[in-house]
Amino acid sequence: MKIILIVFLTLLTSFFVSSQEEGKYDDLVILFADAKYEKLIKTANKYSEKDANKKDVEPYLMMAKAYYKISLSGTMDPEYKNSYKYALKYLAKAKKYDKDSSYYKKEQDFIVEFQESVEQRMLNDLEAEDFRKAAGWAQKYSKITHHPVGAQLLVASGKYRSGDKTGAKNILAKCDHSIAQIDNLAFWSDSDVSFFKHGVIQAAECYVAARQLEKAQQLLNTVKVWYLDDEEFNLRLEEILN
Repeated sequence: MKIILIVFLTLLTSFFVSSQEEGKYDDLVILFADAKYEKLIKTANKYSEKDANKKDVEPYLMMAKAYYKISLSGTMDPEYKNSYKYALKYLAKAKKYDKDSSYYKKEQDFIVEFQESVEQRMLNDLEAEDFRKAAGWAQKYSKITHHPVGAQLLVASGKYRSGDKTGAKNILAKCDHSIAQIDNLAFWSDSDVSFFKHGVIQAAECYVAARQLEKAQQLLNTVKVWYLDDEEFNLRLEEILN
């Protein structure tokens, strides 16, 4: 009877602890719903500073969402002039602690929208041929995605163009290994696919510039199966290889 009682009390305690954990950050959810982003950030930051919470996903994720909303508002408040930068920072932290990807799945709409915003900044800089800035966005993007290989290819091309040939070579070697493990892109976000495409193109151009045409051909031929209907990719493939 004593053993049964102990088991019952243990289960009861676990239930109450679990219930408390589930509603632990309800105040952040309510503040976000009420568009009280500044207060949300301050409250979430206090949570994250406590040892018991510093590896919880929710405070960082909610700060990322709040900072992103502020960045879209066009506020002139100097305290929030770097809101987009902080949104990136806290989303990267949320991903770091989201071990089973449950929050990334739960917040998929926000993640996709945010990834697309980083992608657009990268594309703008590529179009302007500002490869250093494009590589900078790629480096940040690699921390908020589960498929960073395309972003890392862009980082490598940025290093190559800035004269860091050794750094570029080391990253490209890691990317070759990652690419060899890819079966398909079915579960990649559109932004992941876009980063991959542009990363491959930029890396191939760097190989050609380094007079390593065979490596450029190998890289392009390896990934072209995933871009058979992509007019831009196939045009660039033809230009690079010819």
